[in-house]
Parts: sequence; structure tokens; C-alpha cells
Amino acid sequence: MTSRRDGFTLVELLLVLMIGAIVLMWALPNIDVAEMRVRSSEQQVSTTVLAAQQRAVMKQHDVRVLFDTAQRRIIVHDDTNNNAVRDAGEQERTVTLEDGVLFTTVSSPTPGAPAVTFAAGAEGWPVLTFHRGGFGSQSGSIYIGTVRSERGERPADARQLEVERATGRVTRHHVAGGIWRTHRS
Repeated sequence: MTSRRDGFTLVELLLVLMIGAIVLMWALPNIDVAEMRVRSSEQQVSTTVLAAQQRAVMKQHDVRVLFDTAQRRIIVHDDTNNNAVRDAGEQERTVTLEDGVLFTTVSSPTPGAPAVTFAAGAEGWPVLTFHRGGFGSQSGSIYIGTVRSERGERPADARQLEVERATGRVTRHHVAGGIWRTHRS
């Protein structure tokens, strides 16, 4: 008489868990959370700039992108009366960089340059204004990186987002092998 077994034995279950733990221990050191965060922030900044440009065209008024580098945040301001002032009642949206990511120029190709190269607005922060035709007020760059890239430990964490005035196009660059290269999406 043969007995039929349903399920797994305790030994089989422990064996599978042990193999899973070994694989996890092997793979976990290769996961670089800081790199994931800087890539996420790079995409977030690029998307925020593009969305501000599209909003200016769609709403037919200026949309200002303010860079509060000390607080690691971007403020998108709907300047409905086109006066370059954050008036009461005008809509704003704040985007904060990921934890561990900051505006920095330590790895930039221009030593001593500011982290955001747009001219300062009335608030004292760099500002890029998109007009209703979709063009920007100026060309410039935004540099982001991690604490590791700022300390010089990992220059590959540094990113540059270059914005063209005429089209609002954002070109992304990263450091590879100590050289700035254009990022291919």
C-alpha cells in the first residue's frame, strides 16, 4: 500500500529557505541604493522641467521653475499674471530630491560653478521661466549628485541636466570613466 503525500516536509522547506538566503546574501551587496536614488532624481528633475514647459504652453501663461538648492527642492510656480512674483492664489507644486541626493557641482566640468546655473529671481534662488510659447527664459545646467560624489568617492553618481532656451529640451549627462558623457535613455 502506497501513501500519498500532500505538501512539503520541514526538511524540504528549510532547504529552499537556505538556498534563498544564500542567493540573497550574494546579490544584496551589488544593489547600489544611492545610484538608484540619483537616477530617480535625475528623471524627476527632467520630468519636472518638461512638465513645466508643457504647462506654460497649455495654460498660456508663464510657469516658473525655482531651485531651492539648500532645501533640495524644486518649486513649480504658475505665474498666471506673468509678473515673476509668487502672488497669493497662484498654484505651486514642490518636488523634493530623493534622500541622499543634492544639488552639487563637485564633479562638474566647470569647477566653482553653481549647482544650478540659471540667474537668481526675486526670491534669491535660481529660476527658469517658461513662457506661453514653450521657450525658456535662459539656457543653463542643473547638477545633482550624492554625498559620495560630493566627497569624491564616487564621481559616477554625478549628473548634469542641460536645458536649452529655445526648445526647453533637457539633455542629460553622467560621469563614466572620469569623463562627462551624454546619457542615452
